[in-house]
Amino acid sequence: MTIEFHCNDCDKLLRTDDSKAGMSANCPGCGAPVIVPSISPAPPPPTSSSDAFVDDSPYTFESASASTAGNEKPCPVCGAMIKIKAIRCRYCGENFGDVAATGGSPNAFLKPHRGGLILGLSLAGWLFCALFSIAAWIMGHSDMKEIDAGRMAPEGRSMTQAGKIIGMIQTVLLLVGLLFFCVIMVLGGVGGALEQM
Repeated sequence: MTIEFHCNDCDKLLRTDDSKAGMSANCPGCGAPVIVPSISPAPPPPTSSSDAFVDDSPYTFESASASTAGNEKPCPVCGAMIKIKAIRCRYCGENFGDVAATGGSPNAFLKPHRGGLILGLSLAGWLFCALFSIAAWIMGHSDMKEIDAGRMAPEGRSMTQAGKIIGMIQTVLLLVGLLFFCVIMVLGGVGGALEQM
């Protein structure tokens, strides 16, 4: 069920789900704090048939009847016309993604993780070329930031972290090996120079 109410400051018609009753938020029209009422007061009737939405915001709105014919629907909070498949209103920021429509996964709208790829690259670094491990470390570090920020699916956390650690170890061993090789080459050059004297 949808609750409809007006902002006390700018008189903007607001709509939201009844599960948000009693919560406070900022009006998308003027930014003033509003509290969602528990019972939806009836909105005033439109003055004419062309006034399905009365709004003084800079956004353009269409009538609710026009949205049923096209591929748009009104946002349940601010009434702005948005895509039917939208999970977040681009005008007011309301998140109303339907978890049931995504197969029950609450993370369906996050970026997919790349844990398998990162782990594969780190293992390829051990088997083929250490450059793969460097790529795994960099990608793993970047993806862990995205997972921690809530922008990437968290199911890949363990694989991403494992790939990052394996890539880090391989990269450190590669650098130590290169340093050891350089030291041996310098000592060999110094020893050869001393023998010629």
